[in-house]
Amino acid sequence: MDAAAHRLTIGQSARAGLARLGVSADLDAVLAATTTTAATLLGVRSAAVARRGAPTDPVLRIDAVTRTLRTDVVVPADDGSLSGHALAHVS
Repeated sequence: MDAAAHRLTIGQSARAGLARLGVSADLDAVLAATTTTAATLLGVRSAAVARRGAPTDPVLRIDAVTRTLRTDVVVPADDGSLSGHALAHVS
């Protein structure tokens, strides 16, 4: 199996596992598993789930993260951060 096919298989397996978890677990458990899976699939040390609580909120809410996040971390919405920019420009 070539590398692309292997990566596709791993990704599909991870999504299936998250789907199964989503049926029986609470939201916090699903979010924690999602960040761990994303970090593993991307080969990075940390991943987070961020969202805007309301359309006018100036900062993003971090719902889950694979590592410990300091309590003073502020992630600006819109073009104030990479995450904010990505969320603002999703089509």
